[in-house]
Amino acid sequence: MAIVGPKKYTMSELKAKILQPSLTSHYQVSFPVPVKVMAYLGQRGVNVGTYEIEDYITVPCSEAALPGSRLATHELNDDFTGVTLRHAYRRLYDETTNFTFYVDAQKYYVIRLFEGWMSYMMLEGVTNTGTYIRDDRLKLDYSHRVAFPDDYKTNDLSIIKFERDYQQGTGGTPAGSLTYIFTDAYPINITSSPISYDSSQLLKCTVDFNFSRYVIDTANPLPVAPPTPPPTPTPTQTPPPPQEFNYNPTVVTNEYYNNGISGTNNNQKQTSGQNSQNATNFADFTNGSNTGAFGQAIG
Repeated sequence: MAIVGPKKYTMSELKAKILQPSLTSHYQVSFPVPVKVMAYLGQRGVNVGTYEIEDYITVPCSEAALPGSRLATHELNDDFTGVTLRHAYRRLYDETTNFTFYVDAQKYYVIRLFEGWMSYMMLEGVTNTGTYIRDDRLKLDYSHRVAFPDDYKTNDLSIIKFERDYQQGTGGTPAGSLTYIFTDAYPINITSSPISYDSSQLLKCTVDFNFSRYVIDTANPLPVAPPTPPPTPTPTQTPPPPQEFNYNPTVVTNEYYNNGISGTNNNQKQTSGQNSQNATNFADFTNGSNTGAFGQAIG
């Protein structure tokens, strides 16, 4: 197996990967109540409708927990000498998940809803004909039976995890979100809520739900943009090679040069220096006359 070395990231790549984390404060819960539980709650004066569920259950849910799971493994010790193998054979889910709600001060709807749901599971105050009798629970010889599981379990309890910049997808499902759907869910525990004469605090109600398993629905995900390829480097032009200048000090040329002396003739010899050369003024250097290259008078 080839060893992969560390990968380098640019600052823009690090910002795109690290500085966009998911936040815990963007979620929504859904608690569909079974039909027979709704009828039972209606006889107890708890109206279970879309408006009440949204206002008193969905929005006031201040805390929720995304469920987890693990794999059960079987250990093999005798197949290879000195090697212990473990093979997965079953997925084990969390037994419960909990939700915390703010309790409203007008109806105490959260407490009444989940207390009534658990009361129906034990058929408290329910006669053989299905009629609810309030005084039946106060009898000394009170006894109860248990409702059929399909009557109090729900398969649509869900938690939707999304972000504040989510996009609405098809069918009302937020695109790019995670939807946890619980099967065979029902309330199994209502945590006690302490009250006291100390400084006032918000009254909260925590409910634990039992479930068999959960599935994650990733419908309508946000399209993932392909990685941006690196820019193609522009080919650099190769500069032409520099021209060579051949200098041979042994070759003596009979060149004319302007010595800056005006008013001399062609027969005048230069006396400074050891080598004498024909000297000329600027006019004689051009064409031997007193006119320049463009016909202007010189001297």
